[in-house]
Amino acid sequence: MRRILRIWPLYFAGLAIGLCVVAFPVPRPAEIAWTAYAFLLGNWAAMSANVGNNPMIILWSISVEEQFYLFIPWVIKFSSRRSLAVFCVVLILIANVWLFFLGRAGIRDEFIWFNSFVQFETFAAGILLCLFLRGQSPRLSIPLRLLMLLSAFACWYIAIAVFYAPFQGLANPGSFNLIARYALATFGCCCILLAFLGVSRRVLPAWAIYLGRISYGLYVFHLLALDIALHILRHHVADGIVLVVLEGATGLGITTLLAACSYRFFESPFLRMKKRFEIVESHPV
Repeated sequence: MRRILRIWPLYFAGLAIGLCVVAFPVPRPAEIAWTAYAFLLGNWAAMSANVGNNPMIILWSISVEEQFYLFIPWVIKFSSRRSLAVFCVVLILIANVWLFFLGRAGIRDEFIWFNSFVQFETFAAGILLCLFLRGQSPRLSIPLRLLMLLSAFACWYIAIAVFYAPFQGLANPGSFNLIARYALATFGCCCILLAFLGVSRRVLPAWAIYLGRISYGLYVFHLLALDIALHILRHHVADGIVLVVLEGATGLGITTLLAACSYRFFESPFLRMKKRFEIVESHPV
């Protein structure tokens, strides 16, 4: 219930915005695609071109998260720590088997990216990290945290530069490249979590903490904000690097404004309701 109160209100508000963006009357393929989003199957709908360039197509990853929540609470409820770890390892193996066969079959890269079974690798890795830490934040020195942060960016850079960029434009980069790319991305995510878990609030600037608090809204609204920024600027600025820079800066400002308003006036009432279902005390809204 607490996750529903955190995720669903803004998810369905974003979905409503996405429907408003769609030209009316709604073409039947697009109608079917957005119906899939309503039932938290948006990632499978996003594999087609039926949703077009709608700024709310980004909600596909929320669908993946909610699909994971369909079964993982029950697995945790009825599993020991060891059996949960085994389950996560099996889930990672399944993801890599999928990648292997998708690579062998020559499936287009975007169809792989939206695949739930592929994305579950990172979820399973996150649970394994939790089990390893045993509910405690890591006590790491600042140099070691910086090393973890650099390792994360190194993993992501290698995943892009070595296992993605050379194959752009190709239908499929092959099984090995897919497996290596997703493994590096997952390991990088674990490194960045370790770099920040347990860091004292005193060493973080207040604006960074606030952006973390409204980060869900930043995620939901960023494509919409970039579209608004481009619509405003393209009548006044010629195409080129200046337009790109101004679009990014203006989009960042609009994104932050929309996310802040959403958090203050729309999300906060739902977040306060989480107290009714609280077992572990949450941070204040």
